[in-house]
Amino acid sequence: MPLGTATDLLRKDHRILRRLLAEYGGEGPRPGREKREIYGQLFHELALHGRLEREVLYGALAQRRPADVRNACRRHARIDRILKDLGDLEPDQRSFETGMRALAREVEAHIREEEAETFPAAESVLTARQLEDMAVMVAARRARWNEGEKE
Repeated sequence: MPLGTATDLLRKDHRILRRLLAEYGGEGPRPGREKREIYGQLFHELALHGRLEREVLYGALAQRRPADVRNACRRHARIDRILKDLGDLEPDQRSFETGMRALAREVEAHIREEEAETFPAAESVLTARQLEDMAVMVAARRARWNEGEKE
């Protein structure tokens, strides 16, 4: 089954991130354990997604669209900082909820920015073949990193 392009796979990641954020924020109060589980899934997906974008997509765009890459890297740095801060908190602390709201805002802004600007830029300056080859790299790295976590 064809993978599509790197931007297709990264858009799929965005859908997963939105689903996790909606799951965290929906249906009223959640027990701390459940909040921590969703946070753990978000942490994993965001770390993997950011690494894939930095190593595969941004590298290919760096010379042609340096401003887009700088902006995206700044957004990732803010997300990483929020994730680290959340990791030091307990889910029943008010600051955890505040941090999760900040994370949701940053992730949503990242997704909107990438889907409106970065991905279309990549699709205009890279060939279809390059984007397809990058999809193979994204899928292989994702599988390798996920497999490494099971060891």
